[in-house]
Amino acid sequence: MKIQLAYKFTGEDAEKLMGILKNITEILGNRGYEVYCPVLDDSKPAEENEILSHTFKLIDEADVLLALLSSDEKSEGMLMEIGYAVAKNKKIVTAIKKDIGNTRVKDTSHNIIEFENNDDLYGKLKGFEF
Repeated sequence: MKIQLAYKFTGEDAEKLMGILKNITEILGNRGYEVYCPVLDDSKPAEENEILSHTFKLIDEADVLLALLSSDEKSEGMLMEIGYAVAKNKKIVTAIKKDIGNTRVKDTSHNIIEFENNDDLYGKLKGFEF
C-alpha cells in the first residue's frame, strides 16, 4: 500500500519537521507500507510550479493521503493536496494534535488519529491499520 504524506512546511522548524517526517516514514516503512514524503525526496523537481504537479501525480499513485496537522496553521500547499485527494476519491487519514481547534480537514478524513505529542503519534502509527 502506498501512503503519501501531506504536512505544513512553510514557517516550520525545518530540522524538527524533517526528524518527525523521517520517523513517520521509518515507522510505516517498517510495517511494509510504501511511504512518499516530498521533503525527503532529493529527486523531486526543483521548480516550484513543477513540485505541485509532481505531488499531484504521486497522490494519483497513492492509496492513502496521510495529513499531519500539528498546529492550527495550515499551508496552502497542504490544503491543495487534501482537496486534490478528495477530488480523486483517495482515502484520507488525518493525524491531528489534540490541542488543535475545530478544522474542516477532519470532515474530509476517513480516519482520524489524535495525538498528544510526537511520541504518542509514533506509538499510534505503529498499530494503525490503513
